[in-house]
Amino acid sequence: MKKSQNNLITCILVIMTVCCMTFSFNSCKPEKQPVHITILDDTVKFTPSTEANVLRLISDQEEPCEVIFDSYPDWATPYEPSVWVWSLYTSDPIIVFHPEELSHGEHFARLTFHTEYESYSATLVALMYEHEEFQVPECIVFPSGIDEVTLTFFNPTSTDLLFSIITNGYCRPISQYDNDGFIKPGETKQIDMRINREEFTSEYNILQLAIGFEIFDIEIVVEE
Repeated sequence: MKKSQNNLITCILVIMTVCCMTFSFNSCKPEKQPVHITILDDTVKFTPSTEANVLRLISDQEEPCEVIFDSYPDWATPYEPSVWVWSLYTSDPIIVFHPEELSHGEHFARLTFHTEYESYSATLVALMYEHEEFQVPECIVFPSGIDEVTLTFFNPTSTDLLFSIITNGYCRPISQYDNDGFIKPGETKQIDMRINREEFTSEYNILQLAIGFEIFDIEIVVEE
């Protein structure tokens, strides 16, 4: 009888020891920190010539965090159903564009995804306009003895479009207020441009004009 009691006591002590070790181990484990994902650019843009674009993500933790895509339109689909993100460098999941799914015009949609901690969304934008519809001139000609000409372009869309002139130093708007701005739907924008003939060189004869999400190269022709 005494032997049986001793065995029982021994078993209880062993169980208590294991429980204490388990509790001690679990209490020493670091608490798992929630992960927050930052979307570096929450608008992913597409044009008819775009095959794909990326959604730039970064985490605030060093440990990898899985991002799972939930919903998106037929015309812009993630290349993979999920990606891993962490803080060491940005993750750029590819969003494949399917322009054949879209009609002429402007299209907007939401791309949603989640981690085990939070849900997120980004905006998808597709501008289905061909280059020639913007009616941007292929070149600016400065005739001999003329240092100022007018650059004209047209907004064919149904929304305001942001424009910006990327100057090359020797060909720029006369007014500093014409470097950028908005063009109303259906309106024409005219900008007076000035050339610095002394600095002009035919090796750098391109002026870039950004309208909406498109960038146009405009040749500068300077006649002697």
